[in-house]
Amino acid sequence: QVPFILSSANDITPTLEAVLNCVRIIYQDMVETGSLLRAALPDLIRLMLDFTTFAIHPPVTEYEPNNAENKGVQNMVLFAELSLRTVVEFYASTAHFQEIVESVVFVDIVKCFAQPMELKYQCPSQSTWKAAASAFVTVLRLGFPIARQQSRYFHSVWPLIADTIDHFLFNNSRPSCPLNADERKKHEFIDCQLIELIKTEKKSSLQMLPYASVLPADFIEKIIDILNRGSISTVDSSDVFDTYAQRAELSKVCFEALLSMSQNEEQPDIVRSTASAHFLNESVIDDVKGESGNEKRRQCTPSSSLGTSAISSLLARCKEVMLSFARDQLNAGQLRLSQERIVEMMSVLHAVTTLINGLVRHVDNFNLEFYRELVNLYPILVDCVASTKADPQVEHALITALKSYQILLLLNVHKLDKEWHQLANS
Repeated sequence: QVPFILSSANDITPTLEAVLNCVRIIYQDMVETGSLLRAALPDLIRLMLDFTTFAIHPPVTEYEPNNAENKGVQNMVLFAELSLRTVVEFYASTAHFQEIVESVVFVDIVKCFAQPMELKYQCPSQSTWKAAASAFVTVLRLGFPIARQQSRYFHSVWPLIADTIDHFLFNNSRPSCPLNADERKKHEFIDCQLIELIKTEKKSSLQMLPYASVLPADFIEKIIDILNRGSISTVDSSDVFDTYAQRAELSKVCFEALLSMSQNEEQPDIVRSTASAHFLNESVIDDVKGESGNEKRRQCTPSSSLGTSAISSLLARCKEVMLSFARDQLNAGQLRLSQERIVEMMSVLHAVTTLINGLVRHVDNFNLEFYRELVNLYPILVDCVASTKADPQVEHALITALKSYQILLLLNVHKLDKEWHQLANS
């Protein structure tokens, strides 16, 4: 027998509502100062996580004599999504509790939210993955500082976070029916929110990458790989009807994240060393506290290594965009390329200018390999001259980038002059 059947699918049954109310009453008692139930708080949140999974794995009843009885689970998705929001609410108030930290509830929450995010369009209800993605962003903002400061409890969370972001952004599932322009824009905005978690802006409430030196190396490498894949234009010229893959804004945000990593002011030696972590001074790596030597080498990414990796990825991306732009514009003749390609090319040209100007700030830590890579881009920039005539803005950005190479010449003169003075004084 299924009690309290409601005719509306927009409301949960009184039974499920009573369950949520009971959980909230118990929770309020648990968070009271000196409560004897405080130790059971992690289990209560895990119970709510179990309820959350009902959105993608609804409970199955063994006895289903007729379709009327199936109405008992018709609102289970709504119940699960309410449970998801309740988890976020509970965790936001208790994330700093020692019981929550030591029981690694944060890891369990990430695992739970990852399930609908990885299914995405395959979820029974399309509101589920959207709610999970929004909750994931909120929980990450709350849990990341704690996981970073008390890393001994959260070794397993880093690959989970990276894999969840990766599987969500580059998901193979497709919507059951084509999305209109507004829907695509909304879905792309959700994708961009995840990338905003990574960017190293000082005003960011998360600031993930400024702490790269104390984060696992494989996690940082995975994040850079995600940014690289996201920054590559996904526009398929042969795909006339299904424009879902055309995520120009995501490409722009990923590219900006790579650029912010390559010029982050909080990492003063970011363009100094092109050596891999394997060749770094052992004493530098061993300065990280709380881990054994081998574990520290495995887990820590020096900021210079991060900067070098980001810059190499960024320059490779710039080269790829410029070559493809010049080729496609040549094939297009007098026709102008799409606005997405124009914006992408302008972003690349601005990035080249920014990177060259960034060398001025790090002139004392001159990076010969970085200098060589920028010089190698010059012939490609020259080849783009003919292809930028169709758009004045791109042409102006190209002229600015070409003029900025004067800085490279002056830097080389400065370096030679400095070496000459050192020889003269020796």
